[in-house]
Amino acid sequence: MHEITNLTNSPYDLEGMKGGIRLPAMGKAEGEFTPENLAALEAIGIFKVQKVESSSRTKEQDPLDHDGDGFRGGSLKGAESTRSKGASRRR
Repeated sequence: MHEITNLTNSPYDLEGMKGGIRLPAMGKAEGEFTPENLAALEAIGIFKVQKVESSSRTKEQDPLDHDGDGFRGGSLKGAESTRSKGASRRR
């Protein structure tokens, strides 16, 4: 996992291994990136890239993170889905 620090006063959208990551102006964001992507971010010179051992965010799961990927929303697939456990569709 890497922490990217934006050294500019403009937000950026980064492409992480699990999808898009919004990097706020003068802010920080954590995520997993390909080695090529990390090299490009460092070469640009407007980002500071640091490897971090674990997330600095709280370890508690957000109650709106339904699929456990660290982001709000989402749904489980297959046998773990709510529908397969007997929930019916709204009509």
